[in-house]
Amino acid sequence: DYMARHVFAPLGLEDARFTPEEKPDLPLATPHDYDQDGHAYASFFPRNRASAAAGSQLILSARDATRWLQAVLDGGRGTQGQVLSAASVAEMVRPMVKVPQGERGSDGSDTSYALGWMVGALDGVTTVSHGGATITMGSQFIMVPQEQLAVAVVANSVSDLTSIVAEGVTRLMLGREPVRRFPRVDRSFVPDRALWPQLAGTYTPLRLQNTVTGPLPIEFDGQRLRARTYPGDERRRPGDIWLYPVADLAFVLFGRGRTGGRVKFTVDGEAVSAVWQDVSIVKGPAR
Repeated sequence: DYMARHVFAPLGLEDARFTPEEKPDLPLATPHDYDQDGHAYASFFPRNRASAAAGSQLILSARDATRWLQAVLDGGRGTQGQVLSAASVAEMVRPMVKVPQGERGSDGSDTSYALGWMVGALDGVTTVSHGGATITMGSQFIMVPQEQLAVAVVANSVSDLTSIVAEGVTRLMLGREPVRRFPRVDRSFVPDRALWPQLAGTYTPLRLQNTVTGPLPIEFDGQRLRARTYPGDERRRPGDIWLYPVADLAFVLFGRGRTGGRVKFTVDGEAVSAVWQDVSIVKGPAR
């Protein structure tokens, strides 16, 4: 109620809700995930009000997304009134701490964390961005303050495609060419699976962060590799992440919010390590 009165209304947001029950006639998108064959299937939306902060798992339309970003570009002023002072918005997007190498922008440029926003650059042009995911719903928002430009990508699945499209559209609107694309998977490729049994096991990230938040179990059934995140039940499929080979030890990920990510393993005798979506992981406990 507070958010609706003091935030959504002055911003001019017409569809923003925290639960579908608040507006039953909302034309909600059906969430999707990807199966072992890389095909999309209708999934579930993992709402958890106990862990959702005021700014997370918010249902909104593409129109509302653009009005929200416009308010940020306009210094906290919405279509129906001021929500934040211009000084507060400036502080919100001020770089606070540098992001470690490996989690920087797609062009390798320095990226900093502000207050809820990532501040980086596309070809030397400062950008303010943030992505979001709830396993089966994804988004990516990019603003270019000096050009008064904003791009919002919302999707009914989670994959690297949201950030690829957002960056590509932003580059096009800046008169540049897109540089990223969704990785191609050649289904006719036959890898050498000789080392795959060694890849099975539980991996530990060298540092905890959003991509790999804890121990990551990977299984090999004789043909395919998959990572397990949560078991299935009568309501939902297991949280499987399938590894599709693009080389003998390099893979593209499908499923459980990781679709489009890449992983590459290194086998050195008995030691096995990998780079999983730019995160270093090792088989067994981290040393």
